[in-house]
Amino acid sequence: MGKEGIEFFPLQCQLDEKFELIEAEFGLKGFAIIIKLLQRIYREHGYYCEWNSDIALLFARQQGIPCTEDRNHMVSGVVNSAVRRGIFNRELYEKFGILTSRGIQKRYLDIVYKRKVVKMEKAYLLLSAREIKGNVVILDDSDDRNGKNDDRNGQSKGKESNNKISKEIFVANDETSATMPEASRYVDGCFEIRCVDMLIKSVLQQMPGARVPKSLKDREKWADEIEKMKRLDKRTESDIWEALTYALTDDFWRANIRSTKKFREKFETLFLQSRRKGKQKQSTNRFHNLEEHGYDYDKIVWSMMERDGGENGTGDNVGGAGDSHTGGC
Repeated sequence: MGKEGIEFFPLQCQLDEKFELIEAEFGLKGFAIIIKLLQRIYREHGYYCEWNSDIALLFARQQGIPCTEDRNHMVSGVVNSAVRRGIFNRELYEKFGILTSRGIQKRYLDIVYKRKVVKMEKAYLLLSAREIKGNVVILDDSDDRNGKNDDRNGQSKGKESNNKISKEIFVANDETSATMPEASRYVDGCFEIRCVDMLIKSVLQQMPGARVPKSLKDREKWADEIEKMKRLDKRTESDIWEALTYALTDDFWRANIRSTKKFREKFETLFLQSRRKGKQKQSTNRFHNLEEHGYDYDKIVWSMMERDGGENGTGDNVGGAGDSHTGGC
């Protein structure tokens, strides 16, 4: 099907000590090589790239880095150092001749979550089942990939797609797949799960014995509705959260929104009402803001105190005159 790679990837402003050590050992050129390798990984397969001595030579030539056929040229030195320090996974590098890591794979899946299908090799996966997105198709290759492992000493492996390899395909978002072990398709703390947990909590607060998702599979069904709102309905997370918060704090909607499916159906109404209510609240607050309407609050209070003081003063004078008159008698 379509391309595997991606066109961009996020780069943190503050990288960890592993990258600083690469720069300390090889200078800025070493850091630049790491970034170029990450570009190659994300551009090619998205979550890994093949690596051997021939690829290293061509890579160095493309980057304008002087090198020889000796494996100890600068690019290979940086790669070996990155593997040794854990920037790239050592086991997969030594076994299959690929560059990848858990962080790379997680960022890749975060970026391609809107794709209908994302194929990933089971043997290359470093993520747990709970970290794998719902659109991932896991390819289970029964071949031991000796070609990739033996290739890394200088012979170009070429394409091995012509080999007859039996593959067992697990579709993570296919509920009919009997061979797929039960594991969460959503990462703990992700937006979809937070919405589900918030709704479940609200329903149980109203009626402790209410029917809410209890099994992992049922909770994922509720989470799927939120995911569809983002992917198919093109709703933003902030808009979804705003509408859901309104639904669970409004007396009428709190009693009627008791599933993510119902929430999705009523989203537009909920969102518009939440915005309208927010504007009304803002308008009310502005009405009571005397300074915004040009009134001097201190002056008004002082005037009221003078008026009250004047009235009390008049009464005191009258009483005082009476007392004086009485005293005169």
